[in-house]
This record gives sequence, C-alpha cells and structure tokens, in this order.
Amino acid sequence: DHRDLHSFPTRRSSDLGLEIRTVPAAFAVKSTWVWVLLPLVVDICSVMLSKWIAPEYLNHVFARSAGILSYDNLPKLIGTVFVLALGEEIAFRVVFQGTIRRYMKALPAILITSLFFALAHLTFDTPAVVAYDLVFVFINSIVYGIAFEKTKNGYISTIAHILSNLFGVLLIMMR
Repeated sequence: DHRDLHSFPTRRSSDLGLEIRTVPAAFAVKSTWVWVLLPLVVDICSVMLSKWIAPEYLNHVFARSAGILSYDNLPKLIGTVFVLALGEEIAFRVVFQGTIRRYMKALPAILITSLFFALAHLTFDTPAVVAYDLVFVFINSIVYGIAFEKTKNGYISTIAHILSNLFGVLLIMMR
C-alpha cells in the first residue's frame, strides 16, 4: 500500500508544543517563573548536599559532560548548552512526553519521561555518585515536565533546562 507524504495529517508547531510566539504570554503567568527557576534551586541544593553525601559529584558531572562540552571555548560552550537543552527538550518533553500524554494522565507521563531522561544521563562512576547524580537529574526532569505540561510549550521547559545547564557549567568551571 503506497502512501505519499501528503496523505499523512500535518501537525502545526503549536500542536506539538513549539510555539515561540506564546513564550511571552507564558511568562506573564507568575507560576511559569516558578517552574523555570525551580531547577536552579534544585541544582543549588544538589551542590550543597553533595559536600556531605557525594563529594565527587561535581567531578562526576564534569566527566559526564566533558565529552560533549568544550570548556576551553566559552562561546562554543554556551552555544552547545543551548542546542543540547533544546534538543533534549524536543526529544523528551515535546515528542516523548507529548506522545504518551495522549494515552495517560500528566503525572505518569511526566514520571515515565523523567525516568528515561535520567537514564539517558547514566554514566559510570561509583554507584553512590551515579545514584546521587541521577536523583537530581530525575527531579529536574520532573520540573521541566511540569513546566511543559502547564504551558504546553517546549520552549519554556528549554529555558529552564538552559538555565540549569548554565549554572552547572559555571559550577564546574569554578571547581
């Protein structure tokens, strides 16, 4: 059975959750700011707690990201952080969460997406440090998922993700 591309229904960017024009309106809602800034609070807590629970945490995050990020070229580093966050948000929130959300309630969709998101960040190190890292990746992913669910806009979750990643990069560069 041959089908041409025109026989498939088309979906607009707004149907997918990628409508850049709605970003200002989303930020006019005060709760959006909470969901965008909450990952920074989570990151601060993860770093503060790591001093006692997982002292090698920042070294682990550096090792996890060193293959992807170029820490010696700041413009390239910032550009890469933007592109990676956008790509992950499109893949995990817009496509994955958006798809499974059609078949289940928001909370299970967010939790399942966050589990896969955390597993995508799995690298090898001592079990305690890996577990510590994945817990905070999972928590941030839940927040990104809530931001996406509340605003129906992948750019909002991307902004939260970019801020979180930039904070992590700053910490790693200062370590």
